[in-house]
Amino acid sequence: MKKAILCPGQGAQSLGMGKDLFEDSEACRALYRSASEIMGVDLAQISFEGPEDKLTRSSYAQPAIFVASAAFRARLQEASPGEHFDAAAGLSSGEWTALHYAGVLTFEDTVRVLEA
Repeated sequence: MKKAILCPGQGAQSLGMGKDLFEDSEACRALYRSASEIMGVDLAQISFEGPEDKLTRSSYAQPAIFVASAAFRARLQEASPGEHFDAAAGLSSGEWTALHYAGVLTFEDTVRVLEA
């Protein structure tokens, strides 16, 4: 059976998104640390605690949604090694996540594009 994933874009952000993944997985924590280093802010804190008006700004919302999506994929791979998607698509800025899933962009480059 073929599998596809649809990646969310800006507007899907909500306080606390990705927190369960962050708490459950070192690989997910590493993604948040890497994004935070690139951006020069604590993206996990903004994603999990806000303030909400900060999380809704494009410069934070887009990378936060991307990192939560990348964390989801990392956790899925931990739980089901070899799991893959045959296709990926994205809504709005979720297209960048789909490009990352497809191997077109590195995690770091995707964070840089989305924070701009």
